[in-house]
Amino acid sequence: MAAVLVVDDNEGVRKLVTMLLEQKGHKVLCANNGLEGLMVYSSYRAQFDLVLTDIDMPQMDGIQLAARIHARDPSKKIVLMSGRAAEYPEGVGNNPVLSKPFRPDELIAVVEAALKAQTESVG
Repeated sequence: MAAVLVVDDNEGVRKLVTMLLEQKGHKVLCANNGLEGLMVYSSYRAQFDLVLTDIDMPQMDGIQLAARIHARDPSKKIVLMSGRAAEYPEGVGNNPVLSKPFRPDELIAVVEAALKAQTESVG
């Protein structure tokens, strides 16, 4: 399956998202905030198929993280998560925003759609 970087300052969310993605066969690495997420991404960037990040985090928010990743890898697929998703009805840039709280099937559907879009843009 795919390798996903999950970035969220909420440990419960990270654990839940990791469990759900691993149940679907994905490999998951996690980071506690945007700055740590950027460091993990930089170390393993060729391996990641998708970045799933919260928007509201300390040190570097998810929008800043997405911008930094896109500066390096413009075609990298990123999904943002937010408890304030209604503020981003069109997403952020080309990145969809998943509303928190979400149901497991909503998370999986958004991740699978992003991965499918990644495959189509490469192929």
